[in-house]
This record gives sequence, C-alpha cells and structure tokens, in this order.
Amino acid sequence: MHPTDRDGADAKRRIQERARELGFLALGVAPASVPDVERERLLRWLGRGYHGSMSWMESQKELRLDPQSLLPGARSILMGAFNYYPGGETDPGPSWISRYARGRDYHKTIRKLWRALLPTVEEVLPGVRVRWFVDSAPMLEKYHAERAGIGWRAKNANVIRKGEGSWFFLGGMLIDRDLPHDSPAPDHC
Repeated sequence: MHPTDRDGADAKRRIQERARELGFLALGVAPASVPDVERERLLRWLGRGYHGSMSWMESQKELRLDPQSLLPGARSILMGAFNYYPGGETDPGPSWISRYARGRDYHKTIRKLWRALLPTVEEVLPGVRVRWFVDSAPMLEKYHAERAGIGWRAKNANVIRKGEGSWFFLGGMLIDRDLPHDSPAPDHC
C-alpha cells in the first residue's frame, strides 16, 4: 500500500480514533527508518561517552539504527504518547517519588493499551505483522516520536508536546505496512 492511498489514510484514521478511545494522549505515524543525520547524531553522542554507564546503548547501537532488525519488513512506526500527569498537586508524603513511578508499572499499563489497540490494527490491515515496544527494545523513541508529530525534542532532550509539556511516556508499534506519515512537530524552543 502506498502511503498516499485512500485505504491507508482510512486505516490510519480508524487506528487513531481507537487509540483516542483507549486513552492514548496522541498517536502519530513515522517511517520505519533512521536517516543518516540521526545516525550520526547517535554515534557522536556515544563517541563522547554521554551514555555513561549505560553500556547497552553502545552494544545495541546498530539495532537502534535499523528498525528492520526488530521487525523485518517494517515500513511504518505507530508512535504513541501516554499521559502520566495525575493533575493537581499531590502530597508526596515523607519521601519524594517521581509522578511517573507512582501507581502501576507503566510498562504493563502501556503494553495493555497496545494489546487493546492491536485488534483494530489487524482489522484495518489484515495480515499485518507488528512488534510493539515501551522502552523495551533498542529503538530511538524520542526521534521517532518527533518524526511522528508527537512533539519536539527540547534543549533538555525531552520530547515536549505543545499544551502538554513532557508529562507522557512514549511507546511504539512497528508494522510491516505503509501508512501516511505525520509531519514532524515544529520546534518551539
């Protein structure tokens, strides 16, 4: 399916509608590729040792740079944003715990949302092959989120969404189909 086909646009619309119903903050589509400029950015970052003691960043760099290595034949990435801002101020009690760490493990919560979205993806894209991730695979989540129009990478390296800030998790689903890609979000910094 070509990314501009009417069927692809309809499939994308139906997937995004279902994602909203499930509580996704946003869902955008990006190509399942990493261009040379982003490749060089990661290699420069690693070369400067900015990954510190996170040795897996170095050892899995080639996987990060090739979504095809995680799902052969991958064509598009559905990138989702999942709100974790509880609203209002809460008393942290005797110790400070980051808001994102309060409540159920976000990996489980987001995997549950991807599982709930999967029947719609399979319905509108019969025979589709998928692989989803929630910082559980060597993917450049922030880069793909930016490319899918979720938000822009701010100077602090977080993805910021206009009107939402950075109060969200990222997760994605590689698919072996072309869907119309979203435009990258403009940089507001």
